[in-house]
Amino acid sequence: YRRQRQMCIRDRGASYYLARMHQEGNGIDKSTRKAAEIYEHLAAQGHAKSQCAIAVVYLDGTSVEQDSVSAVMWFRKAAQQENRDAMYGLAQIYMKGSEPIDSDIPQAIFLHTQATKLGHVSAPYRLGQIYERGHGVDVDHEAAKYWYSIASERNHTKANKKLQELKGKLTEIAESNQYQANAQFELGQIYETPGIYQSFQEAQSWYLKAAENGDARAPVSYTHLTLPTIC
Repeated sequence: YRRQRQMCIRDRGASYYLARMHQEGNGIDKSTRKAAEIYEHLAAQGHAKSQCAIAVVYLDGTSVEQDSVSAVMWFRKAAQQENRDAMYGLAQIYMKGSEPIDSDIPQAIFLHTQATKLGHVSAPYRLGQIYERGHGVDVDHEAAKYWYSIASERNHTKANKKLQELKGKLTEIAESNQYQANAQFELGQIYETPGIYQSFQEAQSWYLKAAENGDARAPVSYTHLTLPTIC
């Protein structure tokens, strides 16, 4: 039985590559319809790569009638077998929303993450885009940088450029926050200094804002104003 099963697996693999040859016209007459027939036959037998391939065929709708319901069904079956390409394909559908699936960004993020864990090249790049643009989540440049870095390590063609752009953006934000914090600290000093503008409450408020933006001097000044006066 085991030997028969191994032979079947080998036969499915050979048939799958035959379908690929038909689809691409590689050393054989190009026939996307013949390729689709082989993919669907193998998919019905549980072959994960063929399930993913026929899902793409139904989604594309060039060699068969476009059928997003069938595409989603086959993507799901392949994803259940941990096929990373199917996870990625299904994630794209969840990103945009297409019958029979409504847009679901958390599910798209989950599938992209799973595909990334399995070594997919484009999935971490898409995650970087999601966090950089705030697509259904809060903008998070550090998270975007993390995912773009993974995509770059996998030689994604656009990831290095995105990392450079993001580095510049993060530097600009950091400098902006630094200047903002400095201005907030100086306002705190103005309100703390005796004179017509003196207001300890205002001074505390500005010191607190400066501290939240990373000014190292602000917590000391804020604490000084909150300590009780000892006579």
